[in-house]
Amino acid sequence: MGWRGGPYWGGNWGNLGPFSVQEIINILIAWFVLGFAFSNSISAGAIALSLITWGFAFLAHELSHKFAARHYGRWAEFRLWTWGILLALFLAIIRSPVVFAAPGAVYIAQSYGWDYNKVKKENGVISMAGPAANAALAGFSFLLLTLGIAPGFTSILFIVNVWLGAFNMIPIPPLDGYKVFTWNKTYWAILAVVLFAPLILAFA
Repeated sequence: MGWRGGPYWGGNWGNLGPFSVQEIINILIAWFVLGFAFSNSISAGAIALSLITWGFAFLAHELSHKFAARHYGRWAEFRLWTWGILLALFLAIIRSPVVFAAPGAVYIAQSYGWDYNKVKKENGVISMAGPAANAALAGFSFLLLTLGIAPGFTSILFIVNVWLGAFNMIPIPPLDGYKVFTWNKTYWAILAVVLFAPLILAFA
């Protein structure tokens, strides 16, 4: 999920390519929290599987937002949401059957100018990039699954990406789906069908 607004500086401690050191630390913390929160047990194997599957889905989603924004020349960095981290950890510790995990988001500098339609399109494309990356990763994992390659892993990877992408395509603020829907309803519908159809079929 990408957030629009002015840059949240919060202090940086140097850069490694397109990433600040602070951003890398934030990504790693969010990754480990997600891996722990969504593991089905506290065993090392379960947590490792959750880290890998949710790690791929999480990184694909957030970094797609980041690099789409950078494509338009905007400042974009992932930042933690402290309350989201704490809530995810609390629900995981008490082994709640429902886990709400929103450890952070890519903060993106708003683009200003007289061309409203251009800015609206940029915001829509940046927002769509995250769920689209999950759809692509879900499609790839489904292909591997149909070929019988590591079915235990690829089936979970498929489900995780479909779920994450579909959730973010719900057209309510502040989710990505709302910004895509307000920009281009056709693109929203296409991507929403791609992501929601497997969930509907699974529970039909």
